[in-house]
Amino acid sequence: MWNAKRQEKKAKGRLNAHRGYYEPRATRGLSDRVFFDPSRRRKARVIFSAGTLIIGVIAWLVFFAITVGLNGGLEAALPEPISTLKGHTASPRSSLLVEEEHGFDMPAIDLYAQQELQKYQCLNRAGQDAAPSQTLKVYAVVPAELPWATHSLNDSCDTLHVAMPTWFHFTELDGHVQVGKVSLETRQPLLEQSARDGTFGIMPVLQWDAAALGLLRAPNGPAKVSAALDVFLDQPAQAIDVKGYCIDASLLALVEGQTFSVLSRRVTSQLKSRGLETCVRLPSNASDGLLVIANRFFDTVVVKGYQEHWIGSAPQPLAGKRWLEEHIKTLKEHVAPSKLVVELGTHSMDWVSGRPRPEVLPFAKAMSALAQHDAFATLVPAVGNTRASYLDSGGLQHQLWLLDAISAHNQILTLKKHGIQALSLSGLGYEDPGIWAVLDQTTRGMTLPPVALKSVLWDCPEFCALAW
Repeated sequence: MWNAKRQEKKAKGRLNAHRGYYEPRATRGLSDRVFFDPSRRRKARVIFSAGTLIIGVIAWLVFFAITVGLNGGLEAALPEPISTLKGHTASPRSSLLVEEEHGFDMPAIDLYAQQELQKYQCLNRAGQDAAPSQTLKVYAVVPAELPWATHSLNDSCDTLHVAMPTWFHFTELDGHVQVGKVSLETRQPLLEQSARDGTFGIMPVLQWDAAALGLLRAPNGPAKVSAALDVFLDQPAQAIDVKGYCIDASLLALVEGQTFSVLSRRVTSQLKSRGLETCVRLPSNASDGLLVIANRFFDTVVVKGYQEHWIGSAPQPLAGKRWLEEHIKTLKEHVAPSKLVVELGTHSMDWVSGRPRPEVLPFAKAMSALAQHDAFATLVPAVGNTRASYLDSGGLQHQLWLLDAISAHNQILTLKKHGIQALSLSGLGYEDPGIWAVLDQTTRGMTLPPVALKSVLWDCPEFCALAW
């Protein structure tokens, strides 16, 4: 019996092995129609899958349309403008940044029209009835060594009250102090513009060279300087229309307080006797004693509102928020509010690896260097200043801190917060052109729109590699 069952089991195994996957469906009791679906379950599954696919495609198309619409339409999504793809030429009005995309090969008249569209429109020239009056008085140093420095006045939006040209300087000749000066031709453009516009006065700066500073430290040094100033002021050629003179005491911080006091008393007496205003320009590290002396004798006390880093200093902001706050508090303790003028820098400072002393760079030159090395300047909100870095062709690392329009904007807000009534710019000619939009708005008590700084084009005499 057991043998019979074993033989039956072996027979079934051989039968199953013989069938494999080659046995016809009909012999197994199945329909010979592969797609036969009497219960319609397969049809429902196919319809569901197809419907899901169609819904997904529609949802993607809707999402794509919304995204393109928010980002400026189909033209913004294409690598080339639609007008270019169609073979048409875009006008300057419809493509404001065409020079960035296609270089400067466009016709000069079109490029000029485009630049005019992008320029900042001053409040007093934008078709308004009357621009708000300024709440801050603005001074500016005009370097005589930059012939184009006076061109900045054309873009100043009439915000400047006093121009301070560096026309004169104390020097030494044959053991005596004398006042050197630039030619009348150099002075003439600013004099003519002041007479023509009538919006600003002129207060020339009297600088010092190392030789004259040495004579000042000698016995009777202040008397020698006073005598040279008398000779200078009594010359017929100096009978020009100026408000007064400003003594640049940046180097005088190295002399003794008593010497500075005697000199200040003599100089201010000479100027006031001739009906001229008196002014002194001090470094940011001037001692409390020098501030007190300046406040006692001079009508206007200009103090630099930025740090002048020296040998061995690490890269750091030039006028950080915290430092500026403390600096202003100190100045207010020693200088009367009606006399105090805080000077804002218009330059940058470059720390180069392997060099102990940082280099002072005009803002324009710094931005040109960044453009040549495909580097960008970024604002550091915590300090309110702008910084940048790049590697030059020699492998040296440059770390820069810049005093640009945004930095000036932050500084002016701090000045207004502390009740400062006047400010000055350290030098024209290479300044960030956006600074005039800042002054036009902030000195009139208005809020500066973010687009204002982006809509200024720089019509520069040099370093035009900079692309705004």
